[in-house]
This record gives sequence, structure tokens and C-alpha cells, in this order.
Amino acid sequence: MTIQIKYVMKKELINSSNISKFVINAKDRRDIRNGVVKDLIELLQGGGHFSSPFVINEVSDKNRIIDGNHRIEAIKKCIQTDANFSIVIWMAVYRDLTLDEERDIFSLWNKGKTQSSTDFLKMHFQNVPLGTEMLRRLPVTIYGDNNNLQIKNLVGCQIDCKKHRIHFTGSYSGGKEDTVFDFQHLTPEDVDNVEDFVEFMKSTFGAFSKTNKQFYGTTPLSAFYKIWFDNKNHIKSSTMVNAFKKIFANEPRRWLDWTKSGGRAASQTLYKIAIVELNTYRRMGESLRPSTVAFKTDEEAHEIYEREAGIINLVAQNR
Repeated sequence: MTIQIKYVMKKELINSSNISKFVINAKDRRDIRNGVVKDLIELLQGGGHFSSPFVINEVSDKNRIIDGNHRIEAIKKCIQTDANFSIVIWMAVYRDLTLDEERDIFSLWNKGKTQSSTDFLKMHFQNVPLGTEMLRRLPVTIYGDNNNLQIKNLVGCQIDCKKHRIHFTGSYSGGKEDTVFDFQHLTPEDVDNVEDFVEFMKSTFGAFSKTNKQFYGTTPLSAFYKIWFDNKNHIKSSTMVNAFKKIFANEPRRWLDWTKSGGRAASQTLYKIAIVELNTYRRMGESLRPSTVAFKTDEEAHEIYEREAGIINLVAQNR
């Protein structure tokens, strides 16, 4: 896409009389990081300045911040501390942009700057058809907090699993554009699956919170989701919960190093160990038969999926 929109450079004195004109589109922009704001405040209070201009969308009498959220937040806090504080800034000023144009301009000005796929997802989240429903039904926010998981970490597990790869590849790692694309193509069935998994985790380990998060990190979450996803149709939920409780919830300290590890390799290793442990426990159960309760591996689950997909295609061709 070629951006044709022009801007003009302006100098602006910001002080207590006009700081309210500068507004942040908090819905789309990346979260404000307190550590970054603190560093900027120290810079300003020490007589320093910024090395880049603000990027502004002038709409009516307001200056919507396209790029410069942390800097304007630091200026606001300086004014709150000292009513006489003022600063002259440079602004690249656009006029009357739409939200989509703002996103394009932000991406243009941030070429070469670090922007995570979660930042990018937040910017485009209003274009995710089931976005609002997921925030309502699932214990997630875009970035996560003390009582909610980061949405990409949880929902990404479903996105990864439904690709039905022959081998488990570890935690979801979609790039910026891929993440937005994957989220935009989620179905109601996908959201139902994630909600069912959340109930499984709550029944096994308790709800996620600041003080109960050992088994909710990206490594255990992705490994457990894969096992749950591949086995939910042939192992009863109560049976699966009991097995996971016995192996993991009853001996959490035993798994502390694994649940603290990060990365795709750690997820793959924990997955393999978990499958062996779960099936060893099921075989040792006095009243349980391995043929009905064995946890299927990724290869076994893939074989079943391929067989079922082949039958569905054959039926469709013969209609």
C-alpha cells in the first residue's frame, strides 16, 4: 500500500493550558509501560529532550497521538508535578485521518522500531470479528494482568492445535501480520474450545491469578493445551482432570523447573514428558483399562485427523 497522505511539521509549546488537547487512542495503541515513562520523566526533569517528533492526527480541536504515547504521558506527569513546566516539541501533523489511516501511518513511522506481535494485534483488534466475545468469555486481556492471561498466549494454543501438524512444535509464535490474520479467522467453535480448556484448567489447577500461575506460563499452557485438544473427544473430562491432578497438581514443586522454562523447545520437551507420565499413571490405575484411557500422542492424533478428513472428503465428492 502506498501512503499518499501529507503532513506538515509544526513547533508546539506544551504546558498546563493546552495539555488536554493531546489525547491517546488507548484502544488501539500498545500499553503504556511505566518504566519507560519514568525514564522519560527523569530525562525531562534533567533538562533533556526527545530525539524524534510526535506524530499527530489533528481532528477538530484535538491532537490525537499516533506516535508518542509514552512521551506525552511523561509530559503530563511533569505538569502534574510542576504546574509551570512547559516544553517545545516538534510535531508531524496530519489532519482528519480515519482509524485505518492512523494505523498505516503508525506502521510507517515505526519501520525499524521494535513492535511486538501483541502490540500489532492490539492496534488491529477492532478488526478481529470475535475479539469482543473473547474478552468477555475468556480470562484474558490483550497484554494480560494479575488476573488475566495474555490473549495471544491462550488463544494462540487453539490456533496452533487446529493446524493439525504431525508433530507438536511448541508454543504459538505467529509474527505480527500472521497473528492478526489468525485471530481474524477464528471461529465460534475455536472460542468454545478455548473456553472448555479454561474450565479444564480451573478444575485441575484452580483459576489463574497472580498467586496461582505455575501451570499457566507459556510452556505448560501450550503443552497441556495440545494434550487436552488431541484427547478431549475420547477421554472424559473428569478422567483427564483426575490424571492431570495426580501427575501435576499433587506434586507442583516437582515440575517447578519445567514450568518456569520458556521457549518452543521447552514446550516440546514438557509435552513429551507429560504424555509418558500421564500414560504411565493410567496403566497403573487398578480399575482403568489402557485401551480406553491412553493419552494419544501428536502422531497418533494426526493420524486420526487425517483419516477422518479423508472420509469427509470422500463423502463430499460422492454427493
